[in-house]
Amino acid sequence: MVNSLRILRAWPALGLFWLFFHQIAHSQSFPANPYKAPLYWSVYEYHIMRERTGLPGSQNYIPESEFSAHVDMVEAKLKPFGYNMLCLDGWGDTTAVNAYGYRVSHSRHWAKDYAWWSAHLRSRGMKLGMYANPLWLHADNVSPSAKIVGTDIPVLSWACSFRNAFSIDGFWLFN
Repeated sequence: MVNSLRILRAWPALGLFWLFFHQIAHSQSFPANPYKAPLYWSVYEYHIMRERTGLPGSQNYIPESEFSAHVDMVEAKLKPFGYNMLCLDGWGDTTAVNAYGYRVSHSRHWAKDYAWWSAHLRSRGMKLGMYANPLWLHADNVSPSAKIVGTDIPVLSWACSFRNAFSIDGFWLFN
């Protein structure tokens, strides 16, 4: 009985404690989090479906007309919900690169390059994304004198000889 009385006497104090801190917490405005994950549409499924048909990797690219249809769909149906990026996958049928080793296009069949698509998407309030493993270096077409942008480091110094590489379950390991 004595313990019950102590608890009953504590309730008003607990109530005032809660009310005080509740008011403090809700009277202060906390800054909005400026960091959030992007909402984006990826065309990866297109490549997976083509791969399942047995299509060789060198022919597994998304046609420009198909990508354009994805752009229109995202703008019409997903952009109102915050989606603002279309992401291409690292697949494609070309490894054409610029002087710094960056890929310039998804396919040799495309009339437009990544720079054009990036500008086009920006004009529509969206962005171009690219999934690419940072360990992939398309150095086969790079000039031996090309430097990593903003440095004196040769692009080819990052290239790994496939003589020292081996694959386990599709993952490339270098030693």
